[in-house]
Amino acid sequence: MNTIILLAVLFVMIVILAVLTRRMGMIPAKKIVLSATLIAINVILTRFLAINTLFLKVNFSFIVLVVAALYLGPVYAGIINMIEDFIGPFVIAVGSFNPAFTITAFLRGLSYGLLLHPSSPVNKGLSRLGRGVARVLRVPEGRRNTFSLFFVSFVTGVVVNLVFSLVANSLILHYYWGVSYAVLIPPRVINVALMIPLHTVMIPLISSKLMPQLNRLKLA
Repeated sequence: MNTIILLAVLFVMIVILAVLTRRMGMIPAKKIVLSATLIAINVILTRFLAINTLFLKVNFSFIVLVVAALYLGPVYAGIINMIEDFIGPFVIAVGSFNPAFTITAFLRGLSYGLLLHPSSPVNKGLSRLGRGVARVLRVPEGRRNTFSLFFVSFVTGVVVNLVFSLVANSLILHYYWGVSYAVLIPPRVINVALMIPLHTVMIPLISSKLMPQLNRLKLA
C-alpha cells in the first residue's frame, strides 16, 4: 500500500512538471540533448564508476547535478537525477527501484539547483551571507566573491549530504528493508565526511573552469 501511495505521488509530481514545462513553452532541442547527455553520464558515474552497496554509495554523480544545477536550473537538475534513479536499476542490477528513492532523487537535484543556480533566491541569499562572513573575517575585498563561492559550496555539500545521504536514505532503508540504524549510520557518516570537502572543492572548480566553456557553446 505504501509503495502504491509513493508511486501515485511520483506520478502527480511528473504531471505537475509536465504542465509547468508546457506553460513555459517548448523545450529547446539543445536543452533536451544536454539533459539526455547528463542523464547518461549520471548513469555511468552512479552505476558503473562507483561503490554501490545497500548501505553505502560513493560516487561522483554530484558533478553532473552541479553542472545541471548551474546551467539548467533546479527543475532540470531534479528531473535528471530522478530519471537516472528510475532507469538505473534496469541498466545494471545494482540496487533496486523504489519510488521513495526516486522522489528523494528529484528533491536532491532540486536542492542543488536552489542552492547553486545564480538566479535562485536561495543562492543569492547564501552568496550575500558568504560575503558578510568574509567581511567579518576580514578577507580582502578582492577575494570575498571567491570566499563566498566556497562558502556556498560548503553549505551545499552539508545540506544535500546530511539531508539526503544520511537522513532520508537511511530512513527509507530502515523502513522498507528493516536495516538497523547501527548498521546504516556509521558508513554513511564516513561518506558524508568525505563528500562535504569534495563538494567544497569541486563546485568552485566546475563553476570557474567548466561553466564558462559551456556558456560559450550556448547549449541551452
